[in-house]
Amino acid sequence: MKKSRRCGLGTTICRGLLFVLLAVCLHTAPKAYALGGDLASADYERFKPMEVSSSNGWISAGIDDTTGEVYSYRRRLATAELYPVYKQTLSVSFNSDGYMFGVYEYDGDSKFVKKSEVGNNGEVTVSDDTRYIRFCLRRILNEKSLSLGQWNSIFNNGLKISINVEDNDSESESEPESESEPESEPLPEVKLYSRATEEYSVETHYGLFEELKVTSTSGWMSGGINNTTGEVYEYRRRLVTQDVYPIYKQTLNISFNEDGYKVEVYEYDANKSFIKMTVASSGDCVTVTDNTRFVRFCLFRVLNEKSLSLGQWNSIFLNGLKFTISAAHSDSYSADEPVPEPTPEPIPEPTPEVETEPEVGCVKESSYHELFEEMKVVSTKGWVSGGVDSKTGEVTVNRRRLVTEELFPIYEQTLEMVFNEDGYKVEVYEYDENNNFIKMTDVANGSEITVTDATRFVRFSLHRISKEKSLSLGQWNNIFNNGLVLSVSVDAEKSASVDKAELVVENVLTPHDELYNEMKRMLETGDTSLHDISKFGFNIYEVRAIADELKRGECYYYFANSSSMYLSDFSLKNNICYTMRFEGMDTDFVNRYNRMMRTLSEIKSMTTAQMSDLDKVILVHDYIVSHTYYEKTSYSKACAGGILGDGHGLCTGFARAFNAAMKYLGVETRYANSDSMNHAWSMVKIDGQFYHVDCTWDDTHEEKYGYVGHCYLLASDTRFGKSIPSKHYSWIVKDADYSTTVNLAASSTKFDNWFVHDVKSLMVYNNGYWYYADGKTIKRSDAYGKDMSTVLTETGNVSIIGLSQGKLQYKVNGTVKTVNVK
Repeated sequence: MKKSRRCGLGTTICRGLLFVLLAVCLHTAPKAYALGGDLASADYERFKPMEVSSSNGWISAGIDDTTGEVYSYRRRLATAELYPVYKQTLSVSFNSDGYMFGVYEYDGDSKFVKKSEVGNNGEVTVSDDTRYIRFCLRRILNEKSLSLGQWNSIFNNGLKISINVEDNDSESESEPESESEPESEPLPEVKLYSRATEEYSVETHYGLFEELKVTSTSGWMSGGINNTTGEVYEYRRRLVTQDVYPIYKQTLNISFNEDGYKVEVYEYDANKSFIKMTVASSGDCVTVTDNTRFVRFCLFRVLNEKSLSLGQWNSIFLNGLKFTISAAHSDSYSADEPVPEPTPEPIPEPTPEVETEPEVGCVKESSYHELFEEMKVVSTKGWVSGGVDSKTGEVTVNRRRLVTEELFPIYEQTLEMVFNEDGYKVEVYEYDENNNFIKMTDVANGSEITVTDATRFVRFSLHRISKEKSLSLGQWNNIFNNGLVLSVSVDAEKSASVDKAELVVENVLTPHDELYNEMKRMLETGDTSLHDISKFGFNIYEVRAIADELKRGECYYYFANSSSMYLSDFSLKNNICYTMRFEGMDTDFVNRYNRMMRTLSEIKSMTTAQMSDLDKVILVHDYIVSHTYYEKTSYSKACAGGILGDGHGLCTGFARAFNAAMKYLGVETRYANSDSMNHAWSMVKIDGQFYHVDCTWDDTHEEKYGYVGHCYLLASDTRFGKSIPSKHYSWIVKDADYSTTVNLAASSTKFDNWFVHDVKSLMVYNNGYWYYADGKTIKRSDAYGKDMSTVLTETGNVSIIGLSQGKLQYKVNGTVKTVNVK
């Protein structure tokens, strides 16, 4: 009985609750919307315009095109959150080419609706059911794994995305309908020049060039311009404006605040057909032709050009370089008035050409000798760990000395060295105008050296007089911080007093230089045609020697080709070589070379002056393992360009890529291979000893899950011959040119029990420490494991993403987090 009463009471209560619930459901509530599905407002939220100039609010990820779900992917960027949207059209614009934007739509319950993909200036109209959107950014070509920090570098180098919006909903709930206004008479049509439609006629207003002040790489890109066609091509040593500038009958005035740079001015007609190019120095004036309607600029160094990333060019600007291109109108037309029909001008009688002396500041085919200025050294900025060979003048690996990164221009001067502490000397290395070594002088405190008449460049090497020992750049910095100062000044009385205006000399190239440059241009442009070289008068041995010199000096070209590349098709007359061409150059060679050099520059931009050679080895190893994968069918699978330019290849490609990157950073390597294993790897020199490095076997295809192997990084012969977990055997070692077998052993066991071998995550460097994941913890240590500590402990296993603006990004349980590591 009691039991039935309880059941009856329970039934009554349940019926009452159901009645209340039914009443609530039948009550008409206003339609509402809020992010996350919380209906709290009568108005749907609309998307607001957005400017994207950094990876802030984005994560390294992709989005599934069929489910709309986010997944781990290191090659793209996805917004960390959904954005509310309602009946709108989004227009997307990039200020750089080469990118696509994925727009993913979701309904009010966050269920996936559809995906659209747009390029530059594309539009997407969201469906009526869409309430949320998410974006995914990707490169159109050559996608490769990038950390958020590397994406940030792309944004910092100029990439910007604008997402504008137009409401499509005709029911405006917030604004009353206004009475229609009477139609007014249409305004007279004024036809203006439009770059989008490329309209141009006599009735069009001509565009006048405005002043261009350059203090960063914003609006510029790495590249060169062909002198005969005016077309832009990939080139890592120069800067080119991203766009052309409209111009009409104007004179451009060029001014730099530093010597050593020039600008090429390229002129184009109304159809953007190339007209001519002019090289301009600081103080020069360039008057464009009457037919010129557009100009483009190319910036380059006068001497010692080398491959520089946009970040490195930016550093040059940040360190003081500035230049201005200003314009003066060359005729009476005003931009505010339409230009009348041109009338033919009478052709003047030709006048005989008269050679005139070049004006100072307007020198075209000649250059000034540069005078050395005072240098004060209070840190290692501008110096690297190394020595200089006293017989050849070439920089060598030496952990006990410091060498200036660059050569300094000089002309007939006496230099005085002054230390504020005893126990140090400076070696002064002198080079001629072709960078050929002349001599070395070891200079003590208070001593002087007068350079030779032929000397045009000097390099300095700092060393202790006694008790030299291996020092990192950080340890050298401590020495400077503790008071050491070196001053290199010019003795004005003993230096030749030369008026700069008197030092104009013709820049005449020798036949050797001309042939060297011609070969280099052939490589730069992928030219495999037969060249007539009879004018140089060299025999076949001299031609091959110049090619070998090019291979040693610019050997990164050879690293990018899919197979061996060499000179061939020589024809001889009276022992003189008349023809030559490059054989074995594949069709994608030039593009792959440029892609490879971009990667090498990116790697170098990740280094700091504080890094030791050991730090650089870890950096290059982890970069290659986390950005590439093993693949054995591609055309470029066996060369360094396949790994560094295309992101995939064979073990031979991995080994050559590691060696190329270490050479780019100034660290010595060798190449090892085993026919019995059908395998190849690298050997690298650290602190005077060689060690094995096998990037291929550390690349496990699991890096997309945050795993990066280090088992085969810096091993002795003993460790490599054991199961770690797989052993290497029957190998030989080849010299740096991969041709000569050498007797070389990795006898040092210094790193056989190194803590890095047990690290299973990406290692990220910051301010002298390496950060890495160890299960649920993030740890840090110096490269030798001497200062190890735990940074934080999480609730799940951690995977490292990268470093961005002093913050370490990592993922735990699918959530991206950051920790400050400044």
